[in-house]
Amino acid sequence: MAKKRQSNTSLVKHSKSGFYSCACATVILLVVVSSLLYAKFTYGQMAGGIGGVLLLCVFLSIKGIRLGLRGRKERNCNHLNCIVGIICNALLGLFILLLFLNGLRWV
Repeated sequence: MAKKRQSNTSLVKHSKSGFYSCACATVILLVVVSSLLYAKFTYGQMAGGIGGVLLLCVFLSIKGIRLGLRGRKERNCNHLNCIVGIICNALLGLFILLLFLNGLRWV
């Protein structure tokens, strides 16, 4: 007897936590780009304020990684958003920490 093929073509839903993880990465990217542009156009006059905002972005990056890991535990979901969110948040967090430590080196 031949195997029956399942003809159900319903779409698998995406993980909500993975979506929020990608949203955190998007917000962080926008804040980093706007902070770098602001620092360039003001010639570094607000270095402390920008450093504080970017330090808050590191904490948001950690939250995004945790959301991505939580989304990986959800069942019957597509986990692509979770993986993308984890990778983007980790890279952005590492970039911000390196930028922060580079700024401390110049002080």
